[in-house]
Amino acid sequence: MTVALWQRADGGALFYDVCIIGAGITGVSLAWWLRRRSPTLRIALIEARTLGAGASGRNAGMVLAGLADHYDRMIELYGRERAQSIWFATLMHQRWLCEFVAETGTDVELEKCGSWRVAFAPDEREHLERSFVLLREDGFEAEFSSRDPLSIGFHGALGIRGDMGIHPLKLVRALWQASGAELFENCEAERIDPEANSVRIRSRCAEFIASRVFIALNAYAPFFHPHFRPLVAPQRGQILVTEPLRRFLDRLVYAHYGYIYFRQLRDGRLLLGGFRHLFAGQEQTSVDEVTPEVQGALESFLREKLAVEARIEARWAGAMGFSPDGLPIIGVGPESDRVIYALGFTGHGFGLALEVARRAVLLSETGEADHLFGSERFGARVDQGRA
Repeated sequence: MTVALWQRADGGALFYDVCIIGAGITGVSLAWWLRRRSPTLRIALIEARTLGAGASGRNAGMVLAGLADHYDRMIELYGRERAQSIWFATLMHQRWLCEFVAETGTDVELEKCGSWRVAFAPDEREHLERSFVLLREDGFEAEFSSRDPLSIGFHGALGIRGDMGIHPLKLVRALWQASGAELFENCEAERIDPEANSVRIRSRCAEFIASRVFIALNAYAPFFHPHFRPLVAPQRGQILVTEPLRRFLDRLVYAHYGYIYFRQLRDGRLLLGGFRHLFAGQEQTSVDEVTPEVQGALESFLREKLAVEARIEARWAGAMGFSPDGLPIIGVGPESDRVIYALGFTGHGFGLALEVARRAVLLSETGEADHLFGSERFGARVDQGRA
């Protein structure tokens, strides 16, 4: 993204201890952890649009353990020990979320309903059954059904009782309010300039000078600085919501390796998202507009698989930031060790952001690389992205 000369603010700089660029779930999680660890910090939260305007206010509100890949596939990709650590990190995120809600008494429409990961085809059932065995061996809670718990033609299911549904934008707002950070909306950051003992941020509404800066832009990071172009690629997700229906779902549902997902909200409305995989080329974008192709696939699934004939009340889209290996990335830079970034959540920011933000804050305080999500795992790829 760019800011024209005529759009830059005139006047003096604003001084803060910490500036966070991006006011989505990661940005507000960073602000919350910073406040918990150092109550006197002066924190600025800088957002190009409005609080939670990106994917953080446009997702399905599903707080799931693990990743889109089933656990057996996670072990193939990352190794047994690392897969365990990733799964545990998502459980820690759930713990921090529940503690936050309990401490503040905030209503974020938290539903501890659990989830079903359902098999769209028989081969997926084999993955789910293997994942169930491996999860239990590794000390994690799970259940397996060889039959379809929804009785609509799926081929078995893996159940995770600890998974939760939330109102995503209410959570973002609550974390921001609890952090006490000063929010600057419609304040697009143009660039960062390292100085001797600080970092200067040039933006549409002001210049900021801070001792530490966090970049939490996820899908939009590649447009902010070339450092992130090899690390994050935008992918669009689309959702529709029906009018209120009789209650027929009591859990979140994740199907077809995460490419289809749905839940019934408190008021009975059905939220359905996915089918990005059928139109992969056109969905590699940060443009948050719906398309007739994806929305048509969602409606066909609604009628033909779920047997739901209902008025569609809302449709929307949001851009997610995908990393090369499917894991979030925590790193130092670009251009200054006073700049820390946390991004690349690959569609699972609401399953990991609080734990990843905690680790990013630790990196800023200690300088020690994160062993699980650190950018060092990409080696030269990171350096090649520097300006």
